[in-house]
Amino acid sequence: MSNSGFLPPPRGFLDSSQKKNIPHKNNDDKGKRMTIQFSSALIEHLEYLAETQGITQAEVVRRAVLLESYLRQALQEPDTRLLIEANDSIKEVIIR
Repeated sequence: MSNSGFLPPPRGFLDSSQKKNIPHKNNDDKGKRMTIQFSSALIEHLEYLAETQGITQAEVVRRAVLLESYLRQALQEPDTRLLIEANDSIKEVIIR
């Protein structure tokens, strides 16, 4: 862990200086093809996220998995909380 208290971004995340549609897999990793089933409500969220970010639905799922992993690792550190600050309020996000 770095001195700033933040974990490095998970492998596969792009920072704002990188293009959105750079392929996620490297050429050495063929990955694993999976089939998953979503409810219609979840599909609406998936479509919204893909459209608003200009990425594929598969990339939305990849990023969601990486984000969940990153947050859970970060929250294992003692006295670590996930906060959202907007305007004059701060809310704690609880992940169960």
